[in-house]
Amino acid sequence: MHQTDRKKHVATASPRSGMAGAATWLVILLATVSGKAAATADVWPFGAEGREHFEQQVDTAQAAAYQRIVAVYDAYLRAHPDDGIAAVERCRFIDRFAQVEDLTIESAPADAERCRESLSVGRLAGNSAVKLFLLEGSWDEDAIPRAELLLREATSWPVDQQARLHEWLSQRYARTDPLKSGEHALRAVQLSSASSLRLSAARYLIQIGAPAQASTLVRQIPPEQLNVWTLRGAVSTLLDLNEPKAALDLARSKDALKLDDGTRMRLARALIGSGYAEDGSALLNALRAEPVVSSNANPSVARELFLLQLSQGSLEEAEAAYRKLQGQNRRGDPWGYFRLRLAVRYPAVSWQWSDIRGLAALGLVMLTIILSPALIVLPLHYVILIRRARGWVPPVQPSWGLGHLWYGLTAFLLSSSIPFYLLCYGQFEQALGAFSNARPSIEVSTASEETLAQAFLLANVLGLIALVPLFGRARWRQFWTGRWSVPQSIFTGAALGFALLVLANVIQRAASTIAAPGLALGSDTIRATQGIYAYYGWGPMLIATAFLTPLIEEVIFRGVFLQAGTRYFGWRTAALMQAAVFVVLHDQPGAYLFLTALALIAAWLARQSGGLLAPMALHVINNVFACLSVVGVTRSLTVTP
Repeated sequence: MHQTDRKKHVATASPRSGMAGAATWLVILLATVSGKAAATADVWPFGAEGREHFEQQVDTAQAAAYQRIVAVYDAYLRAHPDDGIAAVERCRFIDRFAQVEDLTIESAPADAERCRESLSVGRLAGNSAVKLFLLEGSWDEDAIPRAELLLREATSWPVDQQARLHEWLSQRYARTDPLKSGEHALRAVQLSSASSLRLSAARYLIQIGAPAQASTLVRQIPPEQLNVWTLRGAVSTLLDLNEPKAALDLARSKDALKLDDGTRMRLARALIGSGYAEDGSALLNALRAEPVVSSNANPSVARELFLLQLSQGSLEEAEAAYRKLQGQNRRGDPWGYFRLRLAVRYPAVSWQWSDIRGLAALGLVMLTIILSPALIVLPLHYVILIRRARGWVPPVQPSWGLGHLWYGLTAFLLSSSIPFYLLCYGQFEQALGAFSNARPSIEVSTASEETLAQAFLLANVLGLIALVPLFGRARWRQFWTGRWSVPQSIFTGAALGFALLVLANVIQRAASTIAAPGLALGSDTIRATQGIYAYYGWGPMLIATAFLTPLIEEVIFRGVFLQAGTRYFGWRTAALMQAAVFVVLHDQPGAYLFLTALALIAAWLARQSGGLLAPMALHVINNVFACLSVVGVTRSLTVTP
């Protein structure tokens, strides 16, 4: 640049140029000082001692700045002693320096302890911001009960503090009670659109049967909340909701955040299967152009690769993907599920000895199920042998004995397990997780309402077929009505069923510690009922839930179990035993008391009437009201983000 140009440039310089010039002079000054220091290296060494001295200067300056800022907070709080937020932020500021690994401010830990103590016992102890801050820093066993007690009081807190309280509870319940965790996550999102728990709330909504609301939550995730992990979770959630196009649009909106291999494979399969062949094929070609290295170390990715090749690849590609999946040892295919899928899709694939491993493990599981009724039957049989050795003679052989009891319980368990293995493998694998190191793949980890509905319907059909041999042992009049007429059996059973429901709801409202037949939203049974209603309508839902299920369960528990047990141990003992097994097999802890009452009343009806029609009427009334409640609650589920 010429001299005149330089002058012209200087003449038109902005204030920012003036700041740059000042910075230049500062650099020159520092360089001069550095030059002098270098010239006197014998006085001021630049080795380890010098570095330690520099660090000490920084630490001293930082400590001085820390003390000045704490003094500023103290001065403000002296002037505004009721400002709980400022008092909390003072403690947060101190915590920032008390929790660092390289402690540069030695007084910070003690200052933090004193700060918390002053909040807990001072004039601000009742302030909502203070209570929330002290709770968030608590990790003792009593923290969750304290937080639950705060919920009623928190309704008068500022909305953002209410949301934080629910977020804290959601995070604390995440491991121990996922449904309760999701409930608090949903409440946090309803209170604050800035909540970071949208994905957790969406998964909870899926669990309780509100897919439309879940989709809305995922689609409305603020862009600033999307990172690699949340994007993966959002795409997977949309795929769970059978919305592959929305998942693709979301992934494309964040091209800078690359999805992992497993999620992209699942997305490609879902797009092709849903009619978006062009988008799915493009993603599939991109995947095939990349080496899938991570599948060697990640069972989930290896499974997704196999499922992709199974649906879109050739026989050779599918078999090669399965062999790679098999290389995951027990984690890849622990129960032979994927090998069976390969055999169904490509029967010509040759079997190897290693393929038998998972199926053999599955066989052991089924054998365990078949033998499990022995835990009930064999002790009873042993007691009977002892009593007979002492001269006891049992009454006349009824229609059903202990052998039929074993068969009935086995049929009940197998007819429930097989459909879950075939249609809801994720739930099956999670239930057997204690016996395997396998990690469910992205696809099978969450069963949709539709597949749960199909599994429930299949379980009812299999259960009914399995009971046919037991029907042949029954005298039809005694089986249905016994000593009562048909109207008397139906009316008495229905009346007692209605009375039990009313009494249970009154008790539930009067004392929350007494479990009534509340809906276990999120359980597989409720989700299956929601799925049957959503995909098949009222008729199939009522037939499966309010007729077939009571028929199967009454034959097994109030028929076979009660009759066989009464012969050897008397009615009271048999009634208690069948009630205990009935409750345990239903696996609904929140309704144990109600289910016990239902089982005992049904046993009493069976004894009084001499047949199973009356207890069936009781059971039908209960399940009809349960269906109505499920439909009502499902329709009323709404969310306001």
